Amino acid sequence: MGLLDKRNPRATRRSVIAWATGGGIVGFLAGLLGWYRSDMPDAAVFFLVPWMMVFCAVAGGAMEWQMSPESDEDAP
Repeated sequence: MGLLDKRNPRATRRSVIAWATGGGIVGFLAGLLGWYRSDMPDAAVFFLVPWMMVFCAVAGGAMEWQMSPESDEDAP
């Protein structure tokens, strides 16, 4: 029962990479938006954006790998 144990039987290497890529894109946009809308110095974008991309990519890949297709919000 660890993070690397596969719990989604439909998850493939390709689907995990796709979800991680989507998470990285979301992290990139969120990092840019967070930098743009705040008073951070310009050099902060070189620290904030890459780490947001990495964190969101790992989270997206882990969600695809761990969450079973039966875990639906509308289930009774």
